[in-house]
Amino acid sequence: MIINYENEEHRKKVLGLLKKYNKIHSESNKVDIEYLSAFFLLSTSLLNHKKLEKYIHPSGIGINFLKMVEDEYLSSSEEVMIKVAWNLYNSDGDIKPIEIIRFLSNENYNLVIQAMELRRVKHYLEEL
Repeated sequence: MIINYENEEHRKKVLGLLKKYNKIHSESNKVDIEYLSAFFLLSTSLLNHKKLEKYIHPSGIGINFLKMVEDEYLSSSEEVMIKVAWNLYNSDGDIKPIEIIRFLSNENYNLVIQAMELRRVKHYLEEL
């Protein structure tokens, strides 16, 4: 599978988060797809400036999306991206398809589609 990152910086940020929070199985190099899809969206240029990493539990055992949405001042498109990441992570994050269509640019819409593809099947570090 070819992964369509925004750019090389986006790819490095996703890989860095996966490694930092131990979301790559040490023996098989299998990647945790729930975190992969969430980190993929949280690392986009739309959200990267928000410094959202503070909402990831230090030991990597969860992401506090509710606090993220409540604490941050978010544009409509930023909120949609976070809610999609939340939904892909654990099926929470109340998001409707029409919100994705209405509030996201074509580029960010395509990143959401890519994140959904990442969530569908297992991935290994070598693929990223």
